[in-house]
Amino acid sequence: MEVIYAHLEENGDECQFSMDELIDLIDGDYRPDPRTVKARLLQKYDEDISIVVTSKKTLVCFRNSGFKILTDLWYASKKMN
Repeated sequence: MEVIYAHLEENGDECQFSMDELIDLIDGDYRPDPRTVKARLLQKYDEDISIVVTSKKTLVCFRNSGFKILTDLWYASKKMN
């Protein structure tokens, strides 16, 4: 998890990360279950992180950066429709 935490904090200006991308950062044969990673991220970052599960993948972003961008884009597309 320390590898994932470091990657998120060093690249906090990026909008979003996929759960698969984060898990792939871990070297070796061991791959944690995505549910475990999600629980640990929520435990460490609490309300500062947003984890969105879609039918195809799980996305992770910090609320103070990427979440606002994603929310604004979603509402903009809804207004167009």
